[in-house]
Amino acid sequence: MKKEIDFMRRAIELAKKGVGRVAPNPCVGCVIVKNDRIVGEGWHKRFGGPHAEIEALKKAGSRACGAVMYVTLEPCCHFGKTPPCTDAIIKSKVREVFAAMIDPSLHANSKGIKILRAAGIRTQIGLCEKEALAINQIFLKNVRCKLPYVTLKVAASLDGKIAARTGDSTGISCKKSLKFVHELRSEHDAVLVGAGTILADNPHLGVRLIKGKSPIRVILAGGQHIPASAKVFRDKNVIVFDSRRNINFVLKKLFERGVRSVLVEGGEKVFTSFLEAGAVDRYIAVIAPKLIGGARAKTPFSGKGIGEIKSALILKNVEFIQIGCDMVIDGLLNLY
Repeated sequence: MKKEIDFMRRAIELAKKGVGRVAPNPCVGCVIVKNDRIVGEGWHKRFGGPHAEIEALKKAGSRACGAVMYVTLEPCCHFGKTPPCTDAIIKSKVREVFAAMIDPSLHANSKGIKILRAAGIRTQIGLCEKEALAINQIFLKNVRCKLPYVTLKVAASLDGKIAARTGDSTGISCKKSLKFVHELRSEHDAVLVGAGTILADNPHLGVRLIKGKSPIRVILAGGQHIPASAKVFRDKNVIVFDSRRNINFVLKKLFERGVRSVLVEGGEKVFTSFLEAGAVDRYIAVIAPKLIGGARAKTPFSGKGIGEIKSALILKNVEFIQIGCDMVIDGLLNLY
C-alpha cells in the first residue's frame, strides 16, 4: 500500500493549500493516477470555485479513463455552488476511487460513495483518514456542533507572563512570531479580544505583515466603554457584544452570522472564560525567551484553577516549532 499512501499524502498536501480560503467548505485535495504516474491533480481553491476533483479531472483530460482517483474527502453528490462531483467522476470513467474520509454533512454522509459504487466504480474509504481529519477540524466542528472552531493564542514570557506589572505587553514576541500571528489571523474568519485589550493596547487586529484576508474583529466589551477612535473601529468589519454574555451564547451568535472559525487573542479574563466554558479547540502558545517576573504581572489565566495536577487540561497532537527566537507550542484540546 506504500504507493497508494504516497498518492493520498500528496492529495492531503494539496488540500492544505485551501486552509483559510474555502470556508465554510472543507479543504480537499485530489490526485489522479494512471500506470503509477500522476496525470492530474487539484485542490479546492476558493469557496464557490471548482472542487478538487473537477480541477484534477480537467488536468487529466482523457487520461482519467481507467485511472485511479485519490481524494481527501468523499466526493459530493449534490448541487450547491457547483454541480455534483460524482457526475463528473462517473462521466470520466475513472475505474477506482480512494477517499480518505466520509463527508459527515447531511447532504453527503456516504451518499456520494454509494452513487459511485452503483455506477460500477470501485471505492475504498479510510486511506490516511487520520491525516485527512486533521486538516478539516474546522469543517468537522461546524458540521457536528453548529459552532465556530476556536483557536486560543497566547504570547507569553518564559515565566508565563503576558504583560509586565504596569500592563505593558509590547514586544513580548519577536518580529517573526508576529508574522506567524498574522498568518493565523488570515486563516480564521474572526479574531476576538476583550475590552481590556483594546483599552490597554489599541490593537489593529488586521492582517498587514503577509498577503491575506483580514478577519472580522469581535470585541467582548463586557459593559465597558470603548472609544470610537480605537483602531478596531476603522471600518464596519467589527462585531461588539456590549453586555456580559456567556461564551456559548457568543459562539452561537457568531455561527449564525456565518463565522466558522475564531482566533481568541486576549486578554486574561477572556482566555479564562473560554477555557472554563470548555470552548477552546486548539491552543497555541508563543513563548519568548524572556523573564518578566512580578506577582502583579499578568498570566494568561486566572479563575479558580484546578486543585490537582491530574485534573489539568492536556493538549493532544502537540507540535513544537521554533520561530525566530521564540518557541511555538501548538496542540489540540478537542478532536472532531
